[in-house]
Amino acid sequence: MANSLAPEKNEKIKLIPFAGGASQDLIVELINRGDRYSFCVYDKLNNKLEINDFYIGPENEHYVPIEKPPWLVPNAIQDLNVDENSLYNELLEYLIEHLDLLDEMQYHILACFILASWRWEEFKTAPYLFFLGPPSSGKTRALECLHLLCYRAIHAASITAPAMFRAIEAWHPTLLLDETEIYEGESAAEIRAVINAGYKQDAKVIRIEKVNEQPVLASFNVFSFKALAGTKELSNTIMSRCIVINMERNVRSVKMFLNMEKAAELRQKLLKYRMKYLNLAESAVANNGFIFEDGRLAEMFHPLITVAPAEIKEKLVEYAKKVYQTRLEEEKASLEAMVLEAILKAKTNNENEEKIEISYITDLVNLNLPVKEQLKNCQVGRIAASLGFKRTRGKEGKRAIIWDNKLVARLLRRYLPEKLEKLDSFDSLTVLTVNSIRKGVESEDFKQKNVNNSFFNKENLMQTNRENDEKHPFHTELTVKTVNLSIPLEKQSLQVEKKQKFEIYPLHEGEKAVCMYCNQPAKFRIVGEEPWQVEYLCPKHKLEIEKEVEKCGLG
Repeated sequence: MANSLAPEKNEKIKLIPFAGGASQDLIVELINRGDRYSFCVYDKLNNKLEINDFYIGPENEHYVPIEKPPWLVPNAIQDLNVDENSLYNELLEYLIEHLDLLDEMQYHILACFILASWRWEEFKTAPYLFFLGPPSSGKTRALECLHLLCYRAIHAASITAPAMFRAIEAWHPTLLLDETEIYEGESAAEIRAVINAGYKQDAKVIRIEKVNEQPVLASFNVFSFKALAGTKELSNTIMSRCIVINMERNVRSVKMFLNMEKAAELRQKLLKYRMKYLNLAESAVANNGFIFEDGRLAEMFHPLITVAPAEIKEKLVEYAKKVYQTRLEEEKASLEAMVLEAILKAKTNNENEEKIEISYITDLVNLNLPVKEQLKNCQVGRIAASLGFKRTRGKEGKRAIIWDNKLVARLLRRYLPEKLEKLDSFDSLTVLTVNSIRKGVESEDFKQKNVNNSFFNKENLMQTNRENDEKHPFHTELTVKTVNLSIPLEKQSLQVEKKQKFEIYPLHEGEKAVCMYCNQPAKFRIVGEEPWQVEYLCPKHKLEIEKEVEKCGLG
């Protein structure tokens, strides 16, 4: 960009509406001078701040302020005197006065989001905020606060896809979308595509534009900070890009009306903050040292941690870890986890089969689901395919999937990590088998029916105080077998690692658990020799085990 100059007389001038922009050495931003909009120009090389009604580019093009900008333009500034920590505290105070959030750290999330939006060019990814809650829980109020304080914030209750990607391409605003339920229909697929793609700096959508009545391909950059609000969760792809802030009705008093004067003062300070701290040098856009297991979550928190005060950075990292654990728990309850667990059960019941029929997996999934929630074969097939299993045809031409040891090991680490016995590597899986073998007699029928119905989990099992339990007369042994997932099952034998006695006790009063076989409420506990070897039984399966023991002459 060139310095602004007065136009010469009789010179043909090309006027170009301009909202402002930034380079490594120059920043140009719109300001509100009361009766008109002008440009605030900061020459970083010469540390010079100017106010001009127009700006002249390198090829004598004259840039003029756009008419009626759809965001709140900061008032004119005369200097860059702003203290970063003081500004942060003022933002926190403003948010606390106007919002009642469930977690104190969420005020810091919002304050950092506001600051990062004024330096959006520095980041490869943009965090999304999603205010989720019932009606009248403060979602719209939260968006209104962001509208007053974020960089070029546009609060859109309704917007079309073409308007969205053209606005982002032209201005890179902070986009605030309310009532997101309207974006779940088929007609809003394009808007969802823009939201899905727009969290990365190089994200583009391709559209056909008419130039001289001829169709040509045009690309639009859709990268921008975004905040959404709604009463329902959105698609999984969008939710994975969001930092969710759950909203509830206020339990403390907040200001009824937004403090517009204070917000205008803060916008001026935020403009100073942008001019002073925006740094587009490659050395400045570096990793802030935040390394995290979930790459998507790391991308969301990276801008926030970068702009946060030093004493808040570690708190944000801890909050990110908390969000990560919540997501892990949600994945365990997902349909993908249910289908994966059913595939495991199907495989262990038919160890020598490399092809597993979809209908069999569906039956296992639906065992513990209410009738209205039960899945169809086609749904289970699609989920299995999305997990990475290859489709094929089984016996009698029935649809099936192909078992993949390495894929299963990888999926277990994500969806069901407690199913993995963490030894020296993740290539082996330890499973618990119930056998009636105390006197050297083993029932093959019982073994075939119950083998591998439960997987061992050291980490989440309860400590047992046997001295206070009333001993149950049934005693038997459990067999722990290790399956090497890197070798096809038909080429390996299940080596018995050890045999351990275990006993059955009734649950304590008030103790709650689910059966290891059917996930029904448990009434009894199976306890091994080690304190972490605990599983649970419902009355039905306890009775089956006792009958089998009696049948084998072991009672």
